[in-house]
Amino acid sequence: MKIVYESCAGHTKEYAQMLGKELNLPVESLKNYKQDYKEVIYLGWVMAGMIKGYSKIKNKAKLAAVIAVGLLPDKEEELIKNNNVTSRFYFLPGGVDYSKLRWLKRNLLKAVGKNLDKSNPELAKIICNGGSLVALENLNEIIDYFKQK
Repeated sequence: MKIVYESCAGHTKEYAQMLGKELNLPVESLKNYKQDYKEVIYLGWVMAGMIKGYSKIKNKAKLAAVIAVGLLPDKEEELIKNNNVTSRFYFLPGGVDYSKLRWLKRNLLKAVGKNLDKSNPELAKIICNGGSLVALENLNEIIDYFKQK
């Protein structure tokens, strides 16, 4: 088994590397992916309801799990449906790094953050100012599942 990821700001890559270390599995970027393993755990970042890179890998590898990394956890069912995910699915909280985003994405995210201000102030703060929710403990359920498998 191998871990393959697609990352924009680095949060998904960070999770992939942590997961690889915990499960003692090789980790590879989707850009460099070679079909050399039968089973893959795939991690992709979320934008506009889509798991980036998922459409590229779903027909190239048997997916042991799909892990979406984003900011809005209440959208899990929507992500599964929009992306036609048929594998085991997990959602992990990511973050925002404005230094790695272009003007349009920066401004769209800041507008979303202003709308969230009252309903979820912690998330709004990260969206407006940047920050990360990446933490090893977010991987506990996934690590436990694959260690028992």
